[in-house]
Amino acid sequence: MQGSSPFSSKGMHRDVSIIAENVFKERLQTIPGVSEIRIWGQKKYSMRLWINPDRLAAYQLTPLDVRNALSRENIELPAGSVEGMKTELTVRTLGRLTTPEDFNNLIIKEEGGNIVRFRDVGYAELGPENRVSPMASIGGAPQDLKYAGEPTRLVVGARNTIREFVTLNRGTAGGGGVTRIGGENLFMAYAHVGHDCQIGNRVIFANAATLAGHVEVGDDATVGAFSAIHQFNRVGVHGFVGGFSALSRDALPFMRTSAERPTNCYGPNSIGLERKGFSEDRRRAIKQAIDQFNRLLHFFGSIVVR
Repeated sequence: MQGSSPFSSKGMHRDVSIIAENVFKERLQTIPGVSEIRIWGQKKYSMRLWINPDRLAAYQLTPLDVRNALSRENIELPAGSVEGMKTELTVRTLGRLTTPEDFNNLIIKEEGGNIVRFRDVGYAELGPENRVSPMASIGGAPQDLKYAGEPTRLVVGARNTIREFVTLNRGTAGGGGVTRIGGENLFMAYAHVGHDCQIGNRVIFANAATLAGHVEVGDDATVGAFSAIHQFNRVGVHGFVGGFSALSRDALPFMRTSAERPTNCYGPNSIGLERKGFSEDRRRAIKQAIDQFNRLLHFFGSIVVR
Protein backbone atom coordinates (compact mmCIF):
# COMPACT_ATOMS: atom_id res chain seq x y z
CA MET A 1 0.00 0.00 0.00
CA GLN A 2 1.46 3.32 -1.04
CA GLY A 3 1.06 6.62 0.73
CA SER A 4 2.95 9.50 2.26
CA SER A 5 5.40 8.68 5.01
CA PRO A 6 4.46 9.88 8.52
CA PHE A 7 8.17 10.62 9.07
CA SER A 8 8.71 12.91 6.09
CA SER A 9 9.36 16.14 7.99
CA LYS A 10 12.81 17.03 9.27
CA GLY A 11 11.53 17.37 12.81
CA MET A 12 9.91 13.94 12.78
CA HIS A 13 13.05 12.39 11.25
CA ARG A 14 15.12 13.93 14.03
CA ASP A 15 12.75 12.67 16.73
CA VAL A 16 12.69 9.15 15.29
CA SER A 17 16.50 9.12 15.18
CA ILE A 18 16.67 10.13 18.84
CA ILE A 19 14.20 7.41 19.85
CA ALA A 20 16.06 4.78 17.81
CA GLU A 21 19.40 5.78 19.39
CA ASN A 22 18.30 6.17 23.00
CA VAL A 23 15.56 3.52 23.29
CA PHE A 24 15.67 0.76 20.68
CA LYS A 25 19.44 0.59 20.24
CA GLU A 26 20.07 0.40 23.99
CA ARG A 27 17.56 -2.42 24.42
CA LEU A 28 18.59 -4.43 21.36
CA GLN A 29 22.25 -4.34 22.39
CA THR A 30 21.38 -6.21 25.60
CA ILE A 31 20.13 -9.25 23.65
CA PRO A 32 22.58 -12.16 24.00
CA GLY A 33 24.62 -12.66 20.83
CA VAL A 34 24.13 -9.09 19.55
CA SER A 35 27.48 -7.29 19.31
CA GLU A 36 26.54 -4.09 17.48
CA ILE A 37 23.45 -2.19 16.35
CA ARG A 38 23.68 0.17 13.37
CA ILE A 39 20.86 2.58 12.62
CA TRP A 40 20.66 3.08 8.86
CA GLY A 41 19.37 6.47 7.79
CA GLN A 42 19.94 7.96 11.23
CA LYS A 43 20.38 11.73 11.43
CA LYS A 44 22.13 13.23 14.42
CA TYR A 45 21.53 16.94 14.77
CA SER A 46 23.44 19.84 16.26
CA MET A 47 22.88 23.58 16.48
CA ARG A 48 24.86 25.52 13.89
CA LEU A 49 25.72 29.15 14.50
CA TRP A 50 26.71 30.98 11.33
CA ILE A 51 28.46 34.32 11.78
CA ASN A 52 28.73 37.08 9.21
CA PRO A 53 32.24 38.46 9.84
CA ASP A 54 31.42 41.88 8.34
CA ARG A 55 28.41 42.35 10.59
CA LEU A 56 30.36 41.11 13.57
CA ALA A 57 33.13 43.63 12.92
CA ALA A 58 30.60 46.43 12.41
CA TYR A 59 29.42 45.91 16.00
CA GLN A 60 33.05 45.66 17.18
CA LEU A 61 32.55 42.06 18.27
CA THR A 62 34.54 38.84 17.85
CA PRO A 63 33.58 35.14 17.80
CA LEU A 64 34.88 35.01 21.37
CA ASP A 65 32.13 37.46 22.40
CA VAL A 66 29.57 35.05 20.96
CA ARG A 67 31.05 32.14 22.90
CA ASN A 68 31.08 34.18 26.10
CA ALA A 69 27.41 35.03 25.60
CA LEU A 70 26.65 31.33 25.24
CA SER A 71 28.61 30.59 28.41
CA ARG A 72 26.60 33.18 30.34
CA GLU A 73 23.45 31.26 29.51
CA ASN A 74 24.90 28.12 31.15
CA ILE A 75 24.24 25.91 28.13
CA GLU A 76 25.84 22.79 26.70
CA LEU A 77 25.24 21.75 23.09
CA PRO A 78 26.86 18.50 21.84
CA ALA A 79 28.85 18.71 18.59
CA GLY A 80 28.12 22.40 17.98
CA SER A 81 30.45 25.15 16.85
CA VAL A 82 30.72 28.88 16.35
CA GLU A 83 32.14 29.47 12.89
CA GLY A 84 33.58 32.63 11.35
CA MET A 85 35.81 33.42 8.41
CA LYS A 86 39.05 32.42 10.14
CA THR A 87 37.91 31.10 13.51
CA GLU A 88 35.97 28.04 14.64
CA LEU A 89 35.19 27.69 18.35
CA THR A 90 33.66 24.49 19.69
CA VAL A 91 30.74 24.93 22.09
CA ARG A 92 28.72 22.42 24.08
CA THR A 93 25.31 23.61 25.15
CA LEU A 94 22.32 22.29 27.08
CA GLY A 95 19.80 24.39 28.93
CA ARG A 96 17.51 27.32 28.27
CA LEU A 97 18.49 27.76 24.63
CA THR A 98 17.09 24.80 22.73
CA THR A 99 15.64 26.11 19.45
CA PRO A 100 17.12 28.19 16.62
CA GLU A 101 14.82 31.04 17.65
CA ASP A 102 16.28 30.96 21.17
CA PHE A 103 19.81 31.21 19.80
CA ASN A 104 18.91 33.95 17.34
CA ASN A 105 17.45 36.03 20.20
CA LEU A 106 20.55 35.56 22.38
CA ILE A 107 21.90 38.91 23.58
CA ILE A 108 25.57 39.24 22.60
CA LYS A 109 26.12 42.82 23.71
CA GLU A 110 24.16 45.43 25.63
CA GLU A 111 25.54 48.93 25.92
CA GLY A 112 23.94 52.35 26.34
CA GLY A 113 20.47 50.98 25.81
CA ASN A 114 21.47 49.31 22.53
CA ILE A 115 21.10 45.55 22.32
CA VAL A 116 22.94 43.36 19.82
CA ARG A 117 21.39 39.92 19.42
CA PHE A 118 22.87 36.97 17.60
CA ARG A 119 20.46 37.44 14.68
CA ASP A 120 22.08 40.83 14.09
CA VAL A 121 25.45 39.19 13.28
CA GLY A 122 24.40 35.79 11.92
CA TYR A 123 21.79 33.08 12.21
CA ALA A 124 21.28 29.77 13.98
CA GLU A 125 19.87 26.62 12.45
CA LEU A 126 19.42 23.01 13.50
CA GLY A 127 21.37 20.81 11.08
CA PRO A 128 22.65 17.26 10.75
CA GLU A 129 26.11 16.41 12.01
CA ASN A 130 29.15 16.22 9.75
CA ARG A 131 32.80 15.29 10.33
CA VAL A 132 34.93 18.38 9.78
CA SER A 133 38.73 18.36 10.04
CA PRO A 134 40.82 21.32 11.25
CA MET A 135 41.53 24.27 8.95
CA ALA A 136 38.51 23.68 6.70
CA SER A 137 36.71 26.86 5.61
CA ILE A 138 32.96 26.27 5.54
CA GLY A 139 30.54 29.00 4.51
CA GLY A 140 33.11 31.62 3.55
CA ALA A 141 32.21 34.54 1.30
CA PRO A 142 31.98 33.70 -2.41
CA GLN A 143 35.03 34.45 -4.55
CA ASP A 144 33.06 36.62 -6.96
CA LEU A 145 33.86 40.26 -7.73
CA LYS A 146 30.14 41.01 -8.02
CA TYR A 147 29.52 39.94 -4.44
CA ALA A 148 28.73 43.01 -2.34
CA GLY A 149 28.19 41.49 1.09
CA GLU A 150 24.54 40.54 0.63
CA PRO A 151 23.29 37.67 2.85
CA THR A 152 23.70 34.30 1.11
CA ARG A 153 23.87 30.74 2.36
CA LEU A 154 25.61 27.39 2.27
CA VAL A 155 23.38 24.39 2.99
CA VAL A 156 25.14 21.15 3.93
CA GLY A 157 23.41 17.79 4.37
CA ALA A 158 24.19 14.92 6.73
CA ARG A 159 27.15 12.62 7.27
CA ASN A 160 29.64 14.45 5.06
CA THR A 161 33.37 14.07 5.68
CA ILE A 162 35.24 17.34 5.14
CA ARG A 163 39.00 17.07 5.41
CA GLU A 164 41.77 19.61 6.01
CA PHE A 165 41.84 22.88 4.04
CA VAL A 166 38.63 22.19 2.16
CA THR A 167 36.80 25.39 1.14
CA LEU A 168 33.01 25.47 0.69
CA ASN A 169 31.76 28.92 -0.33
CA ARG A 170 28.34 30.50 0.07
CA GLY A 171 26.15 31.39 -2.90
CA THR A 172 25.64 34.73 -4.64
CA ALA A 173 22.50 36.74 -5.25
CA GLY A 174 22.93 36.32 -9.00
CA GLY A 175 23.18 32.53 -8.69
CA GLY A 176 20.20 31.98 -6.42
CA GLY A 177 21.89 32.78 -3.13
CA VAL A 178 22.54 29.18 -2.03
CA THR A 179 25.38 26.71 -2.44
CA ARG A 180 23.83 23.32 -1.71
CA ILE A 181 25.62 20.11 -0.72
CA GLY A 182 23.86 16.81 -0.15
CA GLY A 183 24.85 14.04 2.22
CA GLU A 184 27.43 11.28 2.67
CA ASN A 185 29.98 13.08 0.48
CA LEU A 186 33.75 12.86 0.91
CA PHE A 187 35.78 16.02 0.41
CA MET A 188 39.48 15.16 0.54
CA ALA A 189 42.10 17.72 1.53
CA TYR A 190 42.21 21.01 -0.42
CA ALA A 191 39.02 20.33 -2.40
CA HIS A 192 37.12 23.49 -3.32
CA VAL A 193 33.42 24.09 -4.03
CA GLY A 194 32.71 27.50 -5.53
CA HIS A 195 29.64 29.69 -5.09
CA ASP A 196 26.18 28.48 -6.14
CA CYS A 197 27.33 24.90 -6.82
CA GLN A 198 24.76 22.13 -6.39
CA ILE A 199 26.26 18.86 -5.13
CA GLY A 200 24.33 15.61 -4.81
CA ASN A 201 24.87 12.68 -2.47
CA ARG A 202 27.71 10.18 -2.04
CA VAL A 203 30.06 12.20 -4.24
CA ILE A 204 33.83 11.79 -3.86
CA PHE A 205 36.08 14.81 -4.34
CA ALA A 206 39.71 13.69 -4.40
CA ASN A 207 42.53 15.94 -3.20
CA ALA A 208 42.44 19.46 -4.65
CA ALA A 209 39.41 18.75 -6.86
CA THR A 210 38.13 22.22 -7.78
CA LEU A 211 34.69 23.42 -8.85
CA ALA A 212 34.16 26.90 -10.24
CA GLY A 213 30.87 28.66 -9.58
CA HIS A 214 27.46 27.26 -10.59
CA VAL A 215 28.72 23.70 -11.19
CA GLU A 216 26.30 20.78 -10.70
CA VAL A 217 27.54 17.34 -9.62
CA GLY A 218 25.11 14.41 -9.60
CA ASP A 219 24.77 11.60 -7.10
CA ASP A 220 27.54 8.98 -6.79
CA ALA A 221 29.97 10.85 -9.05
CA THR A 222 33.73 11.06 -8.52
CA VAL A 223 35.91 14.08 -9.29
CA GLY A 224 39.57 13.10 -9.52
CA ALA A 225 42.51 14.74 -7.81
CA PHE A 226 43.68 18.15 -9.08
CA SER A 227 40.79 18.35 -11.53
CA ALA A 228 39.15 21.67 -12.38
CA ILE A 229 35.60 22.04 -13.68
CA HIS A 230 34.61 25.22 -15.50
CA GLN A 231 31.67 27.27 -14.26
CA PHE A 232 28.12 26.23 -15.25
CA ASN A 233 29.26 22.74 -16.26
CA ARG A 234 27.76 19.52 -14.94
CA VAL A 235 29.02 16.10 -13.88
CA GLY A 236 26.33 13.47 -14.38
CA VAL A 237 25.25 10.81 -11.90
CA HIS A 238 27.76 7.95 -11.47
CA GLY A 239 30.21 9.85 -13.67
CA PHE A 240 33.95 9.64 -13.14
CA VAL A 241 36.28 12.57 -13.88
CA GLY A 242 39.92 11.49 -14.20
CA GLY A 243 42.64 13.19 -12.19
CA PHE A 244 44.33 16.33 -13.52
CA SER A 245 41.44 16.97 -15.91
CA ALA A 246 40.34 20.46 -16.92
CA LEU A 247 36.71 20.16 -17.98
CA SER A 248 35.33 22.85 -20.24
CA ARG A 249 32.18 20.85 -21.04
CA ASP A 250 29.75 18.59 -19.18
CA ALA A 251 30.91 15.16 -18.02
CA LEU A 252 28.35 12.55 -19.07
CA PRO A 253 26.55 10.34 -16.53
CA PHE A 254 27.84 6.77 -16.09
CA MET A 255 30.95 7.65 -18.14
CA ARG A 256 34.67 7.98 -17.44
CA THR A 257 35.83 11.39 -18.62
CA SER A 258 39.31 12.82 -18.89
CA ALA A 259 40.20 16.17 -20.39
CA GLU A 260 43.37 17.50 -21.89
CA ARG A 261 41.63 20.13 -24.04
CA PRO A 262 39.44 19.06 -25.65
CA THR A 263 37.42 16.93 -23.26
CA ASN A 264 37.22 13.24 -24.14
CA CYS A 265 34.82 10.57 -22.97
CA TYR A 266 36.26 7.08 -22.61
CA GLY A 267 33.12 4.99 -22.32
CA PRO A 268 31.08 3.70 -19.40
CA ASN A 269 32.35 3.97 -15.86
CA SER A 270 32.28 0.16 -15.69
CA ILE A 271 34.28 -0.33 -12.50
CA GLY A 272 32.40 2.39 -10.62
CA LEU A 273 29.01 1.05 -11.75
CA GLU A 274 29.96 -2.48 -10.68
CA ARG A 275 31.02 -1.20 -7.27
CA LYS A 276 27.65 0.53 -6.91
CA GLY A 277 25.83 -2.75 -7.52
CA PHE A 278 24.87 -2.38 -11.19
CA SER A 279 24.27 -5.83 -12.69
CA GLU A 280 26.23 -7.03 -15.72
CA ASP A 281 23.07 -6.81 -17.86
CA ARG A 282 22.48 -3.23 -16.79
CA ARG A 283 26.09 -2.26 -17.48
CA ARG A 284 25.88 -3.92 -20.89
CA ALA A 285 22.67 -1.99 -21.66
CA ILE A 286 24.40 1.28 -20.84
CA LYS A 287 27.30 0.37 -23.15
CA GLN A 288 24.90 -0.59 -25.95
CA ALA A 289 23.05 2.70 -25.60
CA ILE A 290 26.31 4.59 -25.92
CA ASP A 291 27.28 2.58 -29.01
CA GLN A 292 23.98 3.47 -30.66
CA PHE A 293 24.65 7.18 -30.18
CA ASN A 294 28.31 6.93 -31.12
CA ARG A 295 27.79 8.34 -34.60
CA LEU A 296 25.91 11.31 -33.18
CA LEU A 297 28.68 12.05 -30.70
CA HIS A 298 31.28 11.82 -33.48
CA PHE A 299 29.22 14.21 -35.55
CA PHE A 300 29.62 16.96 -32.95
CA GLY A 301 33.34 16.35 -33.05
CA SER A 302 34.34 17.33 -29.50
CA ILE A 303 33.44 14.14 -27.63
CA VAL A 304 34.83 10.77 -28.65
CA VAL A 305 33.57 7.53 -27.09
CA ARG A 306 35.99 4.61 -27.38
